[in-house]
Amino acid sequence: MKVQKALVLSLCALASVSATAQKWAHAYQEGLEAAKRSDWAKARERFLDAIADRPQDSASPSTVGSSVLDRQPWRNGSPYSPNFAAAYCSFKLAATSPDGPVRKQHLETAISGFNTLINGGQESIESLLFLAAAYAAANDTSTSSKVQERLNKVDPAKSFKVDREVLEFADLRVLQGTAAPGEEGTGIGRINDILNPAPGDMVGVVPVLDYKFALIVGNNSASGGSFGAADANLIRSALMRHGGYAESNIVVLTGATSDQIAAAADQLSSRMPENGTILIFYSGNVHTDENGRDYLVGTEGGKGILKTELFQRFVSKAASVFSFFQVDRPVGNSGVYFGRDVPAVGKIAQCIGTAPGERTQSAAIGGETHGVYAAAFAEVLGEVRNNRIPILDFAWELFYKVRSGASQAGGLQTPTLPVLVSLDGAARF
Repeated sequence: MKVQKALVLSLCALASVSATAQKWAHAYQEGLEAAKRSDWAKARERFLDAIADRPQDSASPSTVGSSVLDRQPWRNGSPYSPNFAAAYCSFKLAATSPDGPVRKQHLETAISGFNTLINGGQESIESLLFLAAAYAAANDTSTSSKVQERLNKVDPAKSFKVDREVLEFADLRVLQGTAAPGEEGTGIGRINDILNPAPGDMVGVVPVLDYKFALIVGNNSASGGSFGAADANLIRSALMRHGGYAESNIVVLTGATSDQIAAAADQLSSRMPENGTILIFYSGNVHTDENGRDYLVGTEGGKGILKTELFQRFVSKAASVFSFFQVDRPVGNSGVYFGRDVPAVGKIAQCIGTAPGERTQSAAIGGETHGVYAAAFAEVLGEVRNNRIPILDFAWELFYKVRSGASQAGGLQTPTLPVLVSLDGAARF
């Protein structure tokens, strides 16, 4: 009788263990299934249920089974990561929320969750990456940059392992792109193949770098191009979504005079740190005088602002200047044309959307008319999805995009490769 009672108690205990194991495992599995449906609210709820039953994330394989004989690896030895998964779900909820206050709350929850893991000794590549992205989405670009610097120093072999099955495929590609050795040491270097969590939102996983600034000028051209404003907004959106540029660090001018362009450059330069990065995208009218000096001509007409003087505002801060010009390039009687004027000093890359003698072409794209060069620029940036893009690689992709007609360009114009001053082709913007 005592033996039978002991056996019953033992079986009850084993059943209890089995039920407990099944509870967290079942909740976790349901969280993964909801995540695959992009039901981030339901997924987070189920991951929290798993946490209530088994609180700590584990990089080691888990086992399930009601007895020693029944024990088997859970999910083929995958890590158990409900806290990471819950924080990631909050990040995705922020990405899909149209309501500002709700979005902010989700970002705060995600930031808190990732920080708790990292500060608790579970520093993973995944937590650092999405923490940097969450800070960037919350407009805390300074902290975002610091987190990315920390990410760049991580040794993948020593980082905490998390379960990546919760990640959306686009975000998984991001992490696969971080697996290459970094530029300095053995840490994570470039963040490649970056995608936004959802089309049209600003919560992406391209960490913002607070030393990067952009001046975008979209004027209409004298030859009839009336797409300057549309192009300026397109470039701005692409830089924010795919290039790691903070909205607060981008100045957009449309229908601008030369004085307004100069004033905007002065204002940006005053805000930039030493050795920062400035991207200039100019669409509009230009002029080259008889001495071969290039000018950007504002809406007031006349001679305009000397291109080298515009550059000098940033060169004086030791900035790296990456310039892109969508302009007509007629060849004058004396053989002069825009682009031959190359600065003697500074760290400058100069790219132009047309070959000498060509005019800027346009195409109807997405219900709007855009300059071919601007449209291709935005397309390539969306494909590269990186906050540190090598200028020569980018220029080649831009060249192929325009020449192949992939942006509905029909190969009607020929963009140039960069003319480099004190920079090499690996310089990044």
